[in-house]
Amino acid sequence: MIIKLSRKSPIILLLGLLISFSSFTFPSYASLPTLFKPKLWLLWPPPTIGIYVDEGAWRPGVLALHNFCKAYGYFTKDVFAYQINENKMEDQFDVLIMPGGWAASYNVKIDSQGMANIRNFVKKGGSIVGICAGAYFLADKITWENIVYDYPLNLFDGEVKGSLHAIKAWDGHINTMITLRENHPINQYFPSQLTLPYAGGGDIWPSNGNSQNFTVIATLNSTNNTVGIASITYGSGSALLIAIHPEMGLDKANNWVTDGTETAQWMWLNQALRWLVS
Repeated sequence: MIIKLSRKSPIILLLGLLISFSSFTFPSYASLPTLFKPKLWLLWPPPTIGIYVDEGAWRPGVLALHNFCKAYGYFTKDVFAYQINENKMEDQFDVLIMPGGWAASYNVKIDSQGMANIRNFVKKGGSIVGICAGAYFLADKITWENIVYDYPLNLFDGEVKGSLHAIKAWDGHINTMITLRENHPINQYFPSQLTLPYAGGGDIWPSNGNSQNFTVIATLNSTNNTVGIASITYGSGSALLIAIHPEMGLDKANNWVTDGTETAQWMWLNQALRWLVS
């Protein structure tokens, strides 16, 4: 008997072998929640994460984000200010991450048209994550060391206030503890409290008239439980503001690590990104 194979047959056979191999060889792996499964994007293309790498972006944080994305199977694209200013973002990535660093430099490199392009990217269904300085960048205004500044992006209708001396004054860094809101989908597989690094971020305050579905995801234990992680909606898209550094770790000597060890919270960050793109 001669069996005729279609062009799709090798692909189907390969997928079948992969599924069988996973099922029989790693039964415990198959039973894990999806957030604990790095590189498991067999049934659909992995999301693409755009990482802002231009002036002001903190290099260790950028490296840690690249390491994280590689470990969890995300595609990545380095994003520069000129690409944002010239609106070269469409169909390039699903999530834009503005990392820790210096938000004032982001405001200089990204011009007014670039700010409008970011807002339109999110409004049309994209997602943006602001980590530490990135969270300041998303806000209408910030308070930095008791001085108020108007910020130009105006994506988050509210204010980010730092540095938080109750944790560590700028420019110091230290591990701190957060309390997760247990009813949020991002937090469902995690203990109620996590320890992770802090380095100058600000707590997050919505305006009195905020209508962006402001949702508290975690609070900061050392600041009388002010908001440390929150999400908002903006048009058809969404944003995540994070005051601390889940991508980084601090060892016992208070040295930064970028490989997901020590106090880095990569599993939580993975769950957060999956929630955003879903």
